[in-house]
Amino acid sequence: MLTRRRLAALASAAMLPATAVRAEERWPTKLLRVLVGSAPGSSVDAPVRAVCQRLSERFGVSIVVENKVGAAGTIAASEALRAPADGYTLLIGTNGELVNGEFLWRNSGRTFPYDPAKDFVPVALVQRGAGMLVVRPGLGVNSLAELVAKAKANPGKLTIGSGGVGSTVHLVAELFNREAGIDTLIVHYRGSPPTLMAIRSGDIDMMFATPFEIIDFVKQKDMIPLAVSHTQRIPMYPDVPTFAELGLPNVINLPFVTFCVRSGTPDHVVRTLNQAVIEEIAGGPGKPPLTSPGRESPPLTPEQLAAFITHERERWADIILKAKIAT
Repeated sequence: MLTRRRLAALASAAMLPATAVRAEERWPTKLLRVLVGSAPGSSVDAPVRAVCQRLSERFGVSIVVENKVGAAGTIAASEALRAPADGYTLLIGTNGELVNGEFLWRNSGRTFPYDPAKDFVPVALVQRGAGMLVVRPGLGVNSLAELVAKAKANPGKLTIGSGGVGSTVHLVAELFNREAGIDTLIVHYRGSPPTLMAIRSGDIDMMFATPFEIIDFVKQKDMIPLAVSHTQRIPMYPDVPTFAELGLPNVINLPFVTFCVRSGTPDHVVRTLNQAVIEEIAGGPGKPPLTSPGRESPPLTPEQLAAFITHERERWADIILKAKIAT
Protein backbone atom coordinates (compact mmCIF):
# COMPACT_ATOMS: atom_id res chain seq x y z
CA MET A 1 0.00 0.00 0.00
CA LEU A 2 1.36 3.41 -0.98
CA THR A 3 1.56 5.79 1.92
CA ARG A 4 1.25 9.52 1.50
CA ARG A 5 4.98 9.89 2.17
CA ARG A 6 5.78 7.24 -0.46
CA LEU A 7 3.59 8.98 -3.04
CA ALA A 8 5.36 12.29 -2.37
CA ALA A 9 8.75 10.63 -2.80
CA LEU A 10 7.73 9.07 -6.11
CA ALA A 11 6.39 12.38 -7.36
CA SER A 12 9.63 14.12 -6.49
CA ALA A 13 11.67 11.44 -8.28
CA ALA A 14 9.50 11.76 -11.37
CA MET A 15 10.21 15.48 -11.52
CA LEU A 16 13.99 15.12 -11.42
CA PRO A 17 14.64 14.46 -15.15
CA ALA A 18 12.56 17.46 -16.23
CA THR A 19 14.29 19.67 -13.68
CA ALA A 20 17.68 18.45 -14.86
CA VAL A 21 16.80 19.17 -18.50
CA ARG A 22 15.67 22.68 -17.65
CA ALA A 23 18.94 23.29 -15.80
CA GLU A 24 20.95 22.13 -18.80
CA GLU A 25 19.03 24.46 -21.09
CA ARG A 26 19.82 27.55 -19.06
CA TRP A 27 22.36 29.36 -21.21
CA PRO A 28 24.49 31.28 -20.59
CA THR A 29 25.38 30.83 -16.93
CA LYS A 30 29.04 31.84 -17.09
CA LEU A 31 31.52 34.03 -18.97
CA LEU A 32 31.35 34.10 -22.78
CA ARG A 33 34.39 34.49 -25.05
CA VAL A 34 33.94 36.21 -28.42
CA LEU A 35 36.84 35.74 -30.84
CA VAL A 36 37.34 38.43 -33.48
CA GLY A 37 39.84 38.10 -36.31
CA SER A 38 40.05 41.87 -36.83
CA ALA A 39 41.86 44.62 -34.95
CA PRO A 40 40.29 46.52 -32.03
CA GLY A 41 38.22 49.46 -33.24
CA SER A 42 37.89 48.08 -36.78
CA SER A 43 34.65 48.11 -38.76
CA VAL A 44 34.11 44.52 -37.62
CA ASP A 45 35.18 44.89 -34.00
CA ALA A 46 33.28 48.08 -33.11
CA PRO A 47 29.72 46.90 -33.86
CA VAL A 48 30.43 43.53 -32.25
CA ARG A 49 31.50 45.18 -28.99
CA ALA A 50 28.36 47.31 -28.96
CA VAL A 51 26.18 44.22 -29.28
CA CYS A 52 28.21 42.29 -26.69
CA GLN A 53 27.75 45.05 -24.13
CA ARG A 54 23.98 44.74 -24.44
CA LEU A 55 24.11 40.95 -24.42
CA SER A 56 26.14 41.03 -21.21
CA GLU A 57 23.49 43.18 -19.55
CA ARG A 58 20.70 41.00 -20.91
CA PHE A 59 22.16 37.69 -19.78
CA GLY A 60 23.82 38.91 -16.60
CA VAL A 61 27.20 37.36 -17.50
CA SER A 62 30.56 38.81 -18.50
CA ILE A 63 31.50 38.76 -22.18
CA VAL A 64 35.14 39.07 -23.15
CA VAL A 65 35.93 40.13 -26.72
CA GLU A 66 39.34 38.81 -27.78
CA ASN A 67 41.03 40.08 -30.93
CA LYS A 68 42.99 37.27 -32.59
CA VAL A 69 44.38 39.18 -35.55
CA GLY A 70 46.24 37.49 -38.38
CA ALA A 71 46.02 35.01 -41.26
CA ALA A 72 42.77 36.55 -42.53
CA GLY A 73 40.78 35.40 -39.51
CA THR A 74 41.94 31.78 -39.49
CA ILE A 75 43.76 32.23 -36.16
CA ALA A 76 40.51 33.22 -34.45
CA ALA A 77 38.53 30.50 -36.23
CA SER A 78 41.05 27.78 -35.40
CA GLU A 79 41.00 28.73 -31.72
CA ALA A 80 37.20 28.66 -31.71
CA LEU A 81 37.32 25.12 -33.08
CA ARG A 82 39.55 23.99 -30.21
CA ALA A 83 36.93 25.05 -27.66
CA PRO A 84 34.02 22.82 -26.58
CA ALA A 85 30.84 23.00 -28.66
CA ASP A 86 28.85 24.39 -25.74
CA GLY A 87 28.18 27.96 -26.89
CA TYR A 88 30.58 29.62 -24.49
CA THR A 89 33.18 30.41 -27.17
CA LEU A 90 31.77 32.38 -30.09
CA LEU A 91 33.44 33.29 -33.37
CA ILE A 92 32.73 36.45 -35.28
CA GLY A 93 32.53 35.27 -38.87
CA THR A 94 33.02 37.55 -41.87
CA ASN A 95 33.60 36.97 -45.57
CA GLY A 96 37.21 36.19 -44.73
CA GLU A 97 36.57 33.37 -42.27
CA LEU A 98 33.45 31.89 -43.87
CA VAL A 99 33.66 32.60 -47.61
CA ASN A 100 36.77 33.92 -49.34
CA GLY A 101 39.65 32.46 -47.36
CA GLU A 102 39.14 28.84 -48.35
CA PHE A 103 39.24 29.59 -52.09
CA LEU A 104 42.14 32.04 -51.85
CA TRP A 105 44.18 29.36 -50.08
CA ARG A 106 43.14 26.73 -52.61
CA ASN A 107 44.52 28.84 -55.45
CA SER A 108 47.85 29.10 -53.65
CA GLY A 109 48.05 25.33 -53.22
CA ARG A 110 47.56 25.43 -49.45
CA THR A 111 45.09 23.43 -47.40
CA PHE A 112 42.67 25.60 -45.47
CA PRO A 113 42.78 24.79 -41.72
CA TYR A 114 39.04 24.10 -41.40
CA ASP A 115 35.85 23.62 -43.40
CA PRO A 116 33.83 26.84 -43.14
CA ALA A 117 30.65 25.17 -44.39
CA LYS A 118 30.76 22.25 -41.94
CA ASP A 119 32.73 23.32 -38.88
CA PHE A 120 30.71 26.43 -37.97
CA VAL A 121 27.05 27.32 -37.63
CA PRO A 122 26.18 30.96 -38.41
CA VAL A 123 23.83 32.07 -35.64
CA ALA A 124 22.96 35.76 -35.77
CA LEU A 125 23.75 38.57 -38.18
CA VAL A 126 25.31 41.69 -36.69
CA GLN A 127 25.23 43.66 -39.92
CA ARG A 128 25.93 43.61 -43.62
CA GLY A 129 26.25 46.41 -46.12
CA ALA A 130 26.79 47.41 -49.68
CA GLY A 131 29.72 49.21 -51.22
CA MET A 132 29.61 52.24 -53.49
CA LEU A 133 31.63 52.76 -56.62
CA VAL A 134 33.10 56.27 -56.51
CA VAL A 135 35.35 58.08 -58.97
CA ARG A 136 37.64 61.07 -58.66
CA PRO A 137 36.12 64.29 -60.03
CA GLY A 138 39.00 64.84 -62.45
CA LEU A 139 38.23 61.64 -64.33
CA GLY A 140 35.55 63.46 -66.28
CA VAL A 141 32.70 60.96 -65.83
CA ASN A 142 29.42 61.47 -64.00
CA SER A 143 27.62 58.19 -64.61
CA LEU A 144 28.34 54.49 -64.76
CA ALA A 145 27.65 54.45 -68.49
CA GLU A 146 30.27 57.16 -69.07
CA LEU A 147 32.77 55.28 -66.90
CA VAL A 148 32.27 51.98 -68.76
CA ALA A 149 32.58 53.74 -72.12
CA LYS A 150 35.80 55.41 -71.04
CA ALA A 151 37.22 52.14 -69.72
CA LYS A 152 36.40 50.30 -72.96
CA ALA A 153 38.07 53.06 -74.97
CA ASN A 154 41.18 52.82 -72.76
CA PRO A 155 41.68 49.14 -71.84
CA GLY A 156 44.09 48.63 -68.95
CA LYS A 157 44.51 52.37 -68.42
CA LEU A 158 41.95 53.26 -65.75
CA THR A 159 42.85 52.28 -62.17
CA ILE A 160 40.66 50.98 -59.36
CA GLY A 161 41.86 50.82 -55.77
CA SER A 162 41.71 47.77 -53.52
CA GLY A 163 42.29 47.32 -49.80
CA GLY A 164 44.49 44.30 -50.42
CA VAL A 165 44.65 41.06 -52.40
CA GLY A 166 41.63 38.92 -51.62
CA SER A 167 39.75 41.66 -49.78
CA THR A 168 36.07 42.18 -50.48
CA VAL A 169 36.80 45.39 -52.39
CA HIS A 170 39.34 43.54 -54.52
CA LEU A 171 36.82 40.83 -55.36
CA VAL A 172 34.02 43.24 -56.20
CA ALA A 173 36.44 45.11 -58.49
CA GLU A 174 37.12 41.84 -60.31
CA LEU A 175 33.38 41.21 -60.47
CA PHE A 176 32.73 44.69 -61.87
CA ASN A 177 35.40 44.24 -64.57
CA ARG A 178 33.89 40.92 -65.62
CA GLU A 179 30.26 42.00 -65.64
CA ALA A 180 30.93 45.31 -67.41
CA GLY A 181 33.28 43.72 -69.94
CA ILE A 182 36.10 46.14 -69.13
CA ASP A 183 39.77 45.91 -68.19
CA THR A 184 40.78 48.23 -65.35
CA LEU A 185 44.06 47.98 -63.48
CA ILE A 186 43.50 46.96 -59.85
CA VAL A 187 45.95 48.68 -57.50
CA HIS A 188 46.35 47.18 -54.03
CA TYR A 189 46.83 49.15 -50.82
CA ARG A 190 46.97 48.14 -47.17
CA GLY A 191 43.39 48.73 -46.16
CA SER A 192 40.80 51.39 -46.79
CA PRO A 193 42.46 54.59 -45.43
CA PRO A 194 45.40 54.62 -47.88
CA THR A 195 43.04 53.73 -50.74
CA LEU A 196 40.87 56.73 -49.88
CA MET A 197 43.96 58.93 -49.79
CA ALA A 198 45.01 57.61 -53.20
CA ILE A 199 41.73 58.49 -54.91
CA ARG A 200 41.67 61.94 -53.29
CA SER A 201 45.21 62.64 -54.49
CA GLY A 202 44.42 61.39 -58.01
CA ASP A 203 46.74 58.37 -57.83
CA ILE A 204 43.83 56.08 -58.73
CA ASP A 205 40.64 56.72 -60.67
CA MET A 206 38.01 54.86 -58.67
CA MET A 207 37.31 52.51 -55.78
CA PHE A 208 34.56 50.64 -53.97
CA ALA A 209 34.03 52.22 -50.56
CA THR A 210 31.69 51.75 -47.63
CA PRO A 211 28.97 54.42 -47.58
CA PHE A 212 29.74 55.88 -44.16
CA GLU A 213 33.47 56.36 -44.75
CA ILE A 214 32.98 58.59 -47.80
CA ILE A 215 30.01 60.71 -46.81
CA ASP A 216 32.11 63.81 -46.07
CA PHE A 217 34.15 63.36 -49.25
CA VAL A 218 30.96 63.15 -51.31
CA LYS A 219 29.55 66.26 -49.65
CA GLN A 220 32.79 68.13 -50.41
CA LYS A 221 32.67 66.81 -54.00
CA ASP A 222 36.03 65.09 -53.58
CA MET A 223 34.40 61.90 -54.88
CA ILE A 224 31.47 61.18 -57.19
CA PRO A 225 29.28 58.16 -56.32
CA LEU A 226 28.07 56.24 -59.37
CA ALA A 227 26.40 53.03 -58.18
CA VAL A 228 25.54 50.92 -55.12
CA SER A 229 26.42 47.21 -54.98
CA HIS A 230 23.12 46.16 -53.40
CA THR A 231 19.77 44.91 -54.65
CA GLN A 232 18.17 48.16 -53.52
CA ARG A 233 19.13 51.79 -52.96
CA ILE A 234 20.38 52.71 -49.50
CA PRO A 235 18.88 55.46 -47.31
CA MET A 236 22.16 57.37 -46.95
CA TYR A 237 22.33 57.95 -50.72
CA PRO A 238 18.76 57.73 -52.05
CA ASP A 239 19.72 59.32 -55.38
CA VAL A 240 22.50 56.82 -56.18
CA PRO A 241 21.17 53.91 -58.29
CA THR A 242 22.06 50.27 -57.88
CA PHE A 243 24.16 48.42 -60.44
CA ALA A 244 21.04 46.41 -61.28
CA GLU A 245 19.19 49.58 -62.23
CA LEU A 246 22.07 50.42 -64.53
CA GLY A 247 22.12 47.06 -66.30
CA LEU A 248 24.62 45.09 -64.17
CA PRO A 249 22.41 43.00 -61.83
CA ASN A 250 25.20 40.65 -60.74
CA VAL A 251 27.38 43.36 -59.24
CA ILE A 252 26.31 42.81 -55.65
CA ASN A 253 28.64 42.91 -52.67
CA LEU A 254 27.31 42.62 -49.13
CA PRO A 255 30.19 42.06 -46.68
CA PHE A 256 28.76 40.65 -43.45
CA VAL A 257 29.55 40.28 -39.75
CA THR A 258 27.90 37.44 -37.85
CA PHE A 259 28.07 35.45 -34.63
CA CYS A 260 29.00 31.80 -35.14
CA VAL A 261 29.33 28.72 -32.97
CA ARG A 262 30.99 25.38 -33.49
CA SER A 263 28.94 22.72 -35.22
CA GLY A 264 27.39 20.46 -32.62
CA THR A 265 26.43 23.31 -30.31
CA PRO A 266 22.99 22.62 -28.75
CA ASP A 267 20.11 24.04 -30.76
CA HIS A 268 18.61 25.90 -27.81
CA VAL A 269 21.86 27.88 -27.53
CA VAL A 270 21.68 28.82 -31.21
CA ARG A 271 18.03 29.92 -30.88
CA THR A 272 18.62 31.87 -27.68
CA LEU A 273 21.58 33.77 -29.11
CA ASN A 274 19.81 34.47 -32.40
CA GLN A 275 16.79 36.00 -30.69
CA ALA A 276 18.93 38.00 -28.25
CA VAL A 277 21.15 39.52 -30.95
CA ILE A 278 18.19 40.45 -33.14
CA GLU A 279 16.35 42.13 -30.26
CA GLU A 280 19.38 43.99 -28.89
CA ILE A 281 20.37 45.33 -32.31
CA ALA A 282 16.81 46.50 -32.94
CA GLY A 283 16.81 48.39 -29.65
CA GLY A 284 13.73 49.60 -27.85
CA PRO A 285 12.69 52.05 -25.13
CA GLY A 286 15.82 53.87 -24.04
CA LYS A 287 18.02 51.78 -26.38
CA PRO A 288 18.63 53.06 -29.92
CA PRO A 289 19.23 50.61 -32.79
CA LEU A 290 22.84 49.47 -33.14
CA THR A 291 23.09 49.14 -36.93
CA SER A 292 25.86 51.36 -38.31
CA PRO A 293 25.00 54.07 -40.88
CA GLY A 294 24.93 52.61 -44.37
CA ARG A 295 24.54 49.08 -43.03
CA GLU A 296 21.55 46.81 -42.45
CA SER A 297 20.66 44.14 -39.90
CA PRO A 298 17.70 42.12 -41.20
CA PRO A 299 16.33 39.75 -38.51
CA LEU A 300 17.42 36.51 -40.15
CA THR A 301 16.86 33.11 -38.59
CA PRO A 302 19.91 30.80 -38.38
CA GLU A 303 18.57 28.93 -41.41
CA GLN A 304 18.10 32.11 -43.46
CA LEU A 305 21.56 33.32 -42.47
CA ALA A 306 23.14 30.00 -43.45
CA ALA A 307 21.38 30.13 -46.83
CA PHE A 308 22.66 33.66 -47.44
CA ILE A 309 26.24 32.66 -46.63
CA THR A 310 26.01 29.52 -48.78
CA HIS A 311 24.91 31.70 -51.70
CA GLU A 312 27.83 34.07 -51.04
CA ARG A 313 30.27 31.15 -51.06
CA GLU A 314 28.99 30.05 -54.46
CA ARG A 315 29.19 33.54 -55.97
CA TRP A 316 32.65 34.44 -54.71
CA ALA A 317 34.16 31.00 -55.31
CA ASP A 318 33.34 31.53 -58.97
CA ILE A 319 35.14 34.89 -59.02
CA ILE A 320 38.18 33.81 -56.98
CA LEU A 321 38.80 30.51 -58.75
CA LYS A 322 38.30 31.83 -62.29
CA ALA A 323 40.46 34.91 -61.68
CA LYS A 324 43.05 32.68 -59.91
CA ILE A 325 43.37 35.09 -57.00
CA ALA A 326 45.65 33.70 -54.28
CA THR A 327 47.06 34.80 -50.94
